Amino acid sequence: MADARLTTASYRVLGIIDKLGEASAYDVKVEAARTVAPFWSVPHAQVYAQCDRLLDAGLLSQVRQESGRNRRVLTLTDEGRAALRGWLTALPSR
Repeated sequence: MADARLTTASYRVLGIIDKLGEASAYDVKVEAARTVAPFWSVPHAQVYAQCDRLLDAGLLSQVRQESGRNRRVLTLTDEGRAALRGWLTALPSR
């Protein structure tokens, strides 16, 4: 895994993809708008940039859809799942 500093936005993207099982960056943007946008700003460009960073870090994997718009379908790698779980368990309970 490349050395990557993960931010709250990184974990949001990981969490949304984990929830959906697999997703394009567009799917992440739509789900973020539906779920977390009232609490956290999720700029369109930030979602795409985070997906690229997380791919480079080995926390996401991608498959190109061969039909349609040739979208990148993203899934969490084992390392991505471990990073997300570690972050979730480190959050203070309320």
